[in-house]
Amino acid sequence: MFGSFQSSKRPADSAFGQPAVQVVARILVPESALRASQPEQQRLFQAVSDFADAMHDIGLYEPAEIPANSVRAQAINRYMAEVMNGGHHQYIHNCLASTNESSEIVWQSIADGLSAIGADAHLEIFLQMRGWVGANPLESQAQTGFEGGRAEDLDELDRRFHELEQSESLVSKCTAWLALLPELRDVPDDELAPLLQTIIDANPKRQRRLIGERIQRIECMLQDRFQLAMGMAATACQPINAVIAVGGGSSMEVDGNQETAFHILTNEGKRFGVLNANGASLFEMIEYDNPEMPAAGDPEGMLAAMQDGRLSQWRAPEVGERLASELRAQGHEASQA
Repeated sequence: MFGSFQSSKRPADSAFGQPAVQVVARILVPESALRASQPEQQRLFQAVSDFADAMHDIGLYEPAEIPANSVRAQAINRYMAEVMNGGHHQYIHNCLASTNESSEIVWQSIADGLSAIGADAHLEIFLQMRGWVGANPLESQAQTGFEGGRAEDLDELDRRFHELEQSESLVSKCTAWLALLPELRDVPDDELAPLLQTIIDANPKRQRRLIGERIQRIECMLQDRFQLAMGMAATACQPINAVIAVGGGSSMEVDGNQETAFHILTNEGKRFGVLNANGASLFEMIEYDNPEMPAAGDPEGMLAAMQDGRLSQWRAPEVGERLASELRAQGHEASQA
């Protein structure tokens, strides 16, 4: 999985008069995750989240078709990881800026999950964030986590969240809850992948959904000026690149200037995409041979990485050589999304 990208949305079966019902009864995790020692307790939390990711992203199951508790763990894991990384501003920007049906499902999954594990203080913070988004729809769309896109009310929620994590680890609460779920099944590590593939292949609706997803992706690219511009720049590369997914952006130095560079996944590999007044450009992504780092949202693991020096050795990807540009002067309109 390419971690910087969000999974694509697809039409719900209920839109065609076919409401989804649970068809996957068990949550499968590797034995090593269930038996992990205290310092590695986040492995079970991550394993359950990975299971839900595989069922949704690869198996193309709807949330209602897999165990509800796996969906709740997945949603909590992402919420925690985003907040620990860039605050509630980043979470809203990446996940909940729109108030569509899928966002409502995610919101409810997080609230139900936090309630189930007894994380009342975390739940209070989350509900206040949810209330803020509902009361400030325009300002919520402007949240980025960077300067100019950080609401003070959300800064206060960040402060409370981080303070709470010092005394009530969300990872610890989730792990204790997950370990007791009756639907949880641990399997030998080397047997997990083929068992997951069997479940994925058993989805009778997967092929139809896959076709619908591809059609929707093409429609989205044609309607979204940013994606269209990136697609045009990709076709100007040698060899031609095909855009598979567009991820989040961050401020980076590009040709001596500060630009917002977006993660772009193509059939030729990972790239950076930049869109400005001159047009769209695709750049090489320079990645470094970094030491192994803890999973996102693992404060204990991050502390260990700081103490043993791994964090100081880690280098973020950088913008490399310009691969191609699609300029406005060539007659293709490209507007900042």
